[in-house]
Amino acid sequence: MLGSLWTESRQRELYRALGYRTGHTPDCPQRGTAWREACCPVRKEMETFLFDWDHRHFVVACPARSSKSYTAAHKALPVILGREPRPGDPKGRPKPTMTWIVGPTYELAQKEFRYLVDLLVDVGPRVFPEWWKKPPLVRDSRMGGDLFVHTDWGCSVMGKSADKPQSLLGEAVDCVIVAEAAQFNADDVWMRYLEPRLSTTQGFAIFPTTPSPGALWLYELWVKGLEGTSNRVTSYTWPVTGNPAYPYSEFQEAEAYYGRAHPHFREQYLGEWVFYTGTVFGGSFDPARNLIDPYPLSPETRRIRAIDFGYRDPFVCKWYALTADGGLDCYREYYQAGRDLYEHAQTIRDLTKDEPIYYTVADRSEPQQIADLRRYGVPCLESNSDRREGRILMGEYLRTGRLRYIRGACPETIRELSHYRWDKDANKEGAKEKTLGDDHAMDTDRYAVMSRPMPRKTVVPIPKNSFADELRRRRQERMRELWHAGVA
Repeated sequence: MLGSLWTESRQRELYRALGYRTGHTPDCPQRGTAWREACCPVRKEMETFLFDWDHRHFVVACPARSSKSYTAAHKALPVILGREPRPGDPKGRPKPTMTWIVGPTYELAQKEFRYLVDLLVDVGPRVFPEWWKKPPLVRDSRMGGDLFVHTDWGCSVMGKSADKPQSLLGEAVDCVIVAEAAQFNADDVWMRYLEPRLSTTQGFAIFPTTPSPGALWLYELWVKGLEGTSNRVTSYTWPVTGNPAYPYSEFQEAEAYYGRAHPHFREQYLGEWVFYTGTVFGGSFDPARNLIDPYPLSPETRRIRAIDFGYRDPFVCKWYALTADGGLDCYREYYQAGRDLYEHAQTIRDLTKDEPIYYTVADRSEPQQIADLRRYGVPCLESNSDRREGRILMGEYLRTGRLRYIRGACPETIRELSHYRWDKDANKEGAKEKTLGDDHAMDTDRYAVMSRPMPRKTVVPIPKNSFADELRRRRQERMRELWHAGVA
C-alpha cells in the first residue's frame, strides 16, 4: 500500500492542481479536455495505473512518445512527497523516502529525472507555496553521473546507471523507476540489485518501457502481470495517443497506411509486444486474445489430454477443454523432470480424478512409453508427428483465438512461448525447421491441435519374430497363393 498520507481523492486533487493530463482514443468526444474522469479506454488505463497501489511492480509497455515516462514520474510523486507521517515531528513532515531512477545509462535515466525535477523545483512550489518548498539541494549532471534531489521535507530522488552495478548496492529504497528496462541486457540488474532494495520498505517498482523483442525477461514479467493472478506485479499498455500533445491525425493516417493488424503499427503505435522476427509464435500469440479468465467447466464438457515424454527434460501433460467453436482451452499443466513414468501416471490420474477425458494423445516417437502408460491406467493414442504442419496449425489456432490458456494455469507454456525461437542458421539448407529454446509444452499443444477434430488412428507396431508377426506373415503368404491361383 502507498501509505496513510494518501487517498485516491487526495492523489486525484494533486494531479489536477499540477495540471497533469492524459490522452484519449481518437474518437473520444472529450479529447483535448482537462483530466477529469476515465471517459475512454486510454484515459481509463492511465488513471487505473496511477491509482493502483494494491500491486508493487508495474510494467508499463507503451510506444515511444506516449507519455509513459511523464506518467511514471507522476506515479512516483506521492512516494516522494511522503508515504507516512513522521512521529512527533512539530512541522508535520513525512518519514523520509528514497526514490531511484535507474536507466541503462545516465542519459536514459535523465528523462524521468527531469520530469521529477520540474515538478519538485518549479511546478509544485508555484502551485502549493504554503507547504511545498523548493529543494535545498539539486544536482543535475548526466555527464558526471550526478543526478540528485533532496527535498525540504527530507525525501530524496537519485538517478542511477545500470552500467555501474556496484552503485546499486546498499540502502533500502521506497520506489524504483526502471527507465527503458527493455534496453537492459538481462534480468540480472533487476533481480540481483534492484528488487532486494525494495523488500524492507515494501517499495514499488515502475517499468516504463518501449516493447523490444530482445527483452524476454521483461516480456515474461509483463505477461505475468496480464495474467492477473499475482498481487505483486501488474501490467499496463496504452497507445501513442496517451500523449495529449500527440496529433490524432497522425495516428489515423498510420492506421490507414499500415492497417491495424500490421506488426509495426501494433508495436510502434499501439504499444503491443510484437515478436515479428525470431520467435516461432511471436506473431500469433497475443495475451489479450489467448489468455482468458478462469471459468467453471460443466461435467458435460469434453476434455482431452496431450503428453510429451521426458526424464532429464521435463515430462509434460496438459489438459484441454473442447469449446463449441472447435477450439481448445488449456486449463491445467503438469511440467516435471526427473521422475519415472509410474509417478507421472499416478499424478495424471490424481489430477484428472473423475473428469470426462475424451482421449489422450502422446508423442508417437515413444511407443514403449505409450504402452507403459496404458498399463499404468493412462490410455494414449499416438500423435501426428508432422512438426511443420503442426506448427502451422498451432499458429492458426493462436491467431484465431481457438487455442487459449487459463490465466495462471500454464506458466511454463507462457515462458516457452516467449523463448521458442527459430535457429539463427535456419535459412541454411536442411535447417529450415530448426528451433532454439524449450519446446516441451509447445509439443503438447501441437499434438492437441493436430488431433482435432478426431485423433489420429493409432497403429500398434507388431514386434518381429512374435506370434502375431508369424500369423501376419502366414496370412500374407496365403493371400499370395490365392491370388496366383486365381491368375492361373
